[in-house]
Formats: sequence, C-alpha cells, structure tokens
Amino acid sequence: MLESQERAYKAAMEIVVKQMNDQIKKLEGKVSDLTVSLEFTQRDVDELKSEIKEQTKSSHEKMKQLEERINYQEDYSRNKNVRISGVEERDGNETWEQSVKTVTSLLQDKLQLDGLELERAHRVGARWDAKPRTIVARFSRYCDREAVMRNARKLKGTNIFLDDDLCPASQAIKKAQMPQLKHAKAQGEVAFFRHTKLIIRERYSSGQIKGPHFFHQRLGLGVI
Repeated sequence: MLESQERAYKAAMEIVVKQMNDQIKKLEGKVSDLTVSLEFTQRDVDELKSEIKEQTKSSHEKMKQLEERINYQEDYSRNKNVRISGVEERDGNETWEQSVKTVTSLLQDKLQLDGLELERAHRVGARWDAKPRTIVARFSRYCDREAVMRNARKLKGTNIFLDDDLCPASQAIKKAQMPQLKHAKAQGEVAFFRHTKLIIRERYSSGQIKGPHFFHQRLGLGVI
C-alpha cells in the first residue's frame, strides 16, 4: 500500500512539473512577443515577468510539498528498521542468513534481548578496504525495534552504533545537525534526535533535566 501511495505521489509530482514547464513556456512566449512589438509598454512586460515569477514560485512550492510527503511515507515504511554500523564483517559476500545470525547474536550477547522477531537483515553499500558495511535489520514488530533502540546505550564503548533507517533526504537533514548535537553534548547537555528534529535539554546543577529547546533544519526538502 505504501509503495502504491509513493508511486501516486511521484506521478502527481511529474504532472505538476509538466504543468509548470508548460505554463512557463506559454508565458515566456508572451514576453517574447511583447518585446518585439511597439504596441506594448515596458510596464506590460514587467507585469508579465512578475506573473511568470509567481507561477514558478507556486509550482516549486507544490513540488516541495509532494517531495515532503514522499519522504515522510518512505520514512514511515522503514519505521521497523534499524541501521547497525561497526559490526565485523568476515568477507564481502555475507548472505542475508549470515547477517540475520550476526544481528541475533548482537541482540542476545550485547543488548541482552531475547525473543525478538527479526524479519530480515542484510548489508548495504559496497565494501571499501576492511571497513564493515552497515547492516539494515527489519523487525516484524515495531515494539521490538523500539526495545532495541532503548537499549542502544549498552553498546557504549564497543564502536557499534544503532540509528534510524531514514530516506536519503532525512539522513541529510540529520547529518547537517550533527555539529550542534556534538557541541551540546560537549557542554554537558542532553541531546538526541526525534526523527529529524534535534532536541537539546539543559541540566540543572543537581543533574535534573530542564525543558527542551529545538534545532530543526529543513535543507530545502524538509520532512513532515
């Protein structure tokens, strides 16, 4: 169902792009006619150029909204996934079955989590040098995925890291905010992501946490 929705959104975006191009071509044709005709004043030309600008702006806003919806749908379709980086890879031809065993052992040995329903797991990307590729693990139940993320702190000091599996646009938004996150943590504040939103909470001298303040960058595309 999510795939059909995504195809529908993409088709709608293509229609908007075509309509925008057609509108711009028509208006540009009018401008061209005006510039070679002495019957029209410069004011008429400027008004028509302004109309082109407004039409272009409106079309771009529609495209942006469609892209945001597509990104949101893609992120939602991945909400049972976890990206696991830093897990040793024996060779570059690890099968899905081997990846599942690797993740299962990690859950049991490092996180002390048994009985989770792992739907599948596989490595992503090309392997360079000896650096292990990231594993994307998908759980059958969202609650199992959340249990894994809640216990991610147990991996501190192991060079193994867990992260949300987001679409490329959302990953770019989070990546752009990493300097703020690192700075906040260096200042002793509590900092973490909620989807693509960076949340920073200050601490009282007693160690209690104050209310949050937010950093949220959209980087052109944005996410709902």
